[in-house]
Amino acid sequence: MKTPWTLQDGWLILQKRINNCIIYTLFVQHGISDKYVVDMAIQVILKIGIFALEYGEWHAKPDNQRIWSTLKVFMKEKWKLKTITSNAAGQFGFGISTTTDGDNNKKIDETYANSMANFSAGHANTTSTISWLKSTNAQQATTTTQQQQQLMMMQQ
Repeated sequence: MKTPWTLQDGWLILQKRINNCIIYTLFVQHGISDKYVVDMAIQVILKIGIFALEYGEWHAKPDNQRIWSTLKVFMKEKWKLKTITSNAAGQFGFGISTTTDGDNNKKIDETYANSMANFSAGHANTTSTISWLKSTNAQQATTTTQQQQQLMMMQQ
């Protein structure tokens, strides 16, 4: 398990590597304990330095729950959350460093202005939709009341 693993590799890649190690140890008739598998996985996970809180959460689990099958489910959820919430500088148009020149600042300002305009347009559409729905609901309430009165008259 000396092959480095990163968040971008995906949890399933690491899980597959560890499962392959388990199979290999069984093949050579030198199986390893579940505790050792979990320890090995935790060491690899902690090397990337972004799962410290999750490790604390994992370590707080009772001993009988700190097994490989439970870790697979636990880390799959944690990995997914990290990938959704991690924002690398590259995702925002930056290269290796986040320093910029004047042209790039102008592009960023334009992008920001466009996103604000899009947000404003979306907000205006949402507001008009809500107003239309309120109006429709009021009309339906009136219509429902009239229909109920008509039904009562028919039943008499």
